[in-house]
Amino acid sequence: MYMKAKKIKIEFDKACNVLYNLYKYFYSRVDVIPKEYFDVNDDVKTAVCDYLAGMTDRFAIEIFADLYIPKRWR
Repeated sequence: MYMKAKKIKIEFDKACNVLYNLYKYFYSRVDVIPKEYFDVNDDVKTAVCDYLAGMTDRFAIEIFADLYIPKRWR
């Protein structure tokens, strides 16, 4: 059972890293967040959190990969 918990912790840490880096990116680039996230609340931190909370896991990982994973050179 310990090994399973360890694997879960590793995946949890990876997910936290993805969210942390996406938060930093969108907080510094609020211009790329859809405007409707600012209609509800003018607070940038809340808008970024709401935007991230609305993402599916797959979408968040795709954005993370586009931003931080190098593309193959041709």
